[in-house]
Amino acid sequence: MKKSIFAAGIALATMIGASANAATIKMSTFSMDAFNTATAGGTIENFEGYAGSWDPNTVTNVGTFSSYDASTGSGSVCNAQSGGNCQSLYVNDTVLSGQGNLVPLDGTKALSSNDTNGIFWDVFNNGGSTFDKVVFAVRDAADINGTIFTIKTNDGTSVELTGRANNNQQLVVIDLGGSFTDATVSMFNNQVNDGFTIDGASTVSTVPVPAAGLLFISGLGMLGALRKRKQKTA
Repeated sequence: MKKSIFAAGIALATMIGASANAATIKMSTFSMDAFNTATAGGTIENFEGYAGSWDPNTVTNVGTFSSYDASTGSGSVCNAQSGGNCQSLYVNDTVLSGQGNLVPLDGTKALSSNDTNGIFWDVFNNGGSTFDKVVFAVRDAADINGTIFTIKTNDGTSVELTGRANNNQQLVVIDLGGSFTDATVSMFNNQVNDGFTIDGASTVSTVPVPAAGLLFISGLGMLGALRKRKQKTA
């Protein structure tokens, strides 16, 4: 009987920790109401507490952010906001060429790709808590002819944007298909000098204990009760 209880416990732990589904990425026009709904109960980084050139070693409450690759831009945005230092990300604090703050509505800052190819987000929560959804807002992506803007997760799931208007605003909701303590999200262009900003970078945990897991918990209780009953009648 002890072996049966132990085996059931192992099965339960395996089911709760496993991810059987691939990630899905949904993009829609940004609105504050939709953002608030998607991030309810989550952890949000709005970049309001940072300024200037971005240090890729900075650990925020939702992980770290760094330049997607070693590309160097030379566009008007990076020259205006960072004085021509177009090799690293930058905390945008004013609207430039359609880029800038989205979260919160009365905020002033967002994280800029700074005319490099893009942003790499190593996603994790301080304290190591799990999450199953990643949410963020993107502003002014793919508004130059020929630019293909891609969002890609660590399991290879991706979506693309191209031919968008200046100052377009997108809400990105990524369902990871299970609960994780870490993930990666890459946001990148096929060319430099088409900068974009991200804001409201969030992790959300929405997955309760699976129904099958509840059945296992119930089963553990039944096995324990049967064991006690057997001992009494022996």
